[in-house]
Amino acid sequence: PALEFEPIHRVLFGVKTDVFSALQAAFGDGFRFTPCTDCTQMISLVDGARAGRHRFGVTWDHEFGVVEISNPTSNVAAGTLQNFVDDFMKAGLAESVDYVHGNCTVCKLTSIPKTFGFFLPCLEKNELFRTVILDGALPRKTFSMGEAWEKRFYMETRKIV
Repeated sequence: PALEFEPIHRVLFGVKTDVFSALQAAFGDGFRFTPCTDCTQMISLVDGARAGRHRFGVTWDHEFGVVEISNPTSNVAAGTLQNFVDDFMKAGLAESVDYVHGNCTVCKLTSIPKTFGFFLPCLEKNELFRTVILDGALPRKTFSMGEAWEKRFYMETRKIV
């Protein structure tokens, strides 16, 4: 079988302001937040996004929720979120951003003070060409082909004598 597209999540480190206020300012009336009891509920809601709206999960300090954007700036949630993250970083509102594979890794990282994680939905393969036609180049780190553990060969090297 072919490799699956997997989302690449975002984690902000050294956050210096309220991320929710920044999201509200960026998306105005198109921003809606729903708290979740745990990661499983959050992922279920993210995967159930309605057409024309983008959903992504958020986590910080062992808390979870879902952000829904009804006025997206891109054809895919990764594009809408990346536009926000780029502006957030340009404004100096966080020290750094990392692009992370795997839900568990995001949860571990966001247990660190002053971190904030964004869980993205998976890009459907049938949306790839449509998105490129509508938006042009995809935002960086939109998806990965396969799970992170399947990529170990990128890190493993051996000297052949």
